[in-house]
Amino acid sequence: MIEFINDVEKRLIKTTVDPMIMFEEEPLMMFVAIRAVSESGFDLHGTIYNAILKKEGLLANVSTDSVREELEAVITAEYAGKGLKMLIGTGLIRHIVGTELAANMSKYAKSELVGLAENIDKTKRVRARRLGLFYLCFEKKEALEAIKMLNFDAETKGLLIDAATIFDKINFLANTFELKQFIVRHGIERYEYLHNLSKAKRIVYDLDDTKIKSRNFLMDYIEERGEPVFLEELDVDRYDIINNGIAGEEKVDEILSVLLELVHEYPQKNTKKILLAHAQKHANNPVSAVFQKMPRWLR
Repeated sequence: MIEFINDVEKRLIKTTVDPMIMFEEEPLMMFVAIRAVSESGFDLHGTIYNAILKKEGLLANVSTDSVREELEAVITAEYAGKGLKMLIGTGLIRHIVGTELAANMSKYAKSELVGLAENIDKTKRVRARRLGLFYLCFEKKEALEAIKMLNFDAETKGLLIDAATIFDKINFLANTFELKQFIVRHGIERYEYLHNLSKAKRIVYDLDDTKIKSRNFLMDYIEERGEPVFLEELDVDRYDIINNGIAGEEKVDEILSVLLELVHEYPQKNTKKILLAHAQKHANNPVSAVFQKMPRWLR
């Protein structure tokens, strides 16, 4: 493979061959050139930059996997911001987010991308987190379409979809009950990803950190008091419910869910005696299930 060379004195990335010919033979080298920028912090020699402007259309024939790998390399490099600016300036970004989105990018998205490029280097070089920051620059529908384009592995794709669809929800977690419910519904790993993504976004855009501090306080409060969050932390299990004749297999999961919500709101009730009594009351009340599913403010 033809390699780029660094002119340290002039802080330029050069090549010993005609870049026009190089890109015609190996279009992916356009992305490789920008990766070199993000890794070194140097600028592209004018001949390389101009050749990218003229030949970027050839990238339509490059595999999705190769484009994704180059994006990840650029966005996790030491000078990711410079590489991101280059992706935008050369038009290569359309091969990452799609031609239509790139051509009709909203003022909001453009502004967010500029802010990201200016400050992404201040954040930790965590792959999924920086990718999340990138896709947060777009509206939900646009982000989902762009994420789908690059064929990410299932785990990364799931995190990025969370960033696009439920990221804002963590800012509305006002108390320990709501935080516990969110964690049970989405999982601790997904919550921690979104929480850390929120911290990174605050750094990039110099946002207020009140809600981040609030979530930290709530989590510390839960952990310091050992308050139950997950089903396995209940003082009863499915066998207690079944063996005490309260419910059979078909109802036990519903009852455990009710008990978990109860101790999320009242941690002190996490005792076998109280939980079995509550489980029996729920099982005996035909409208209990409907009541429990109502929004808490309507109860």
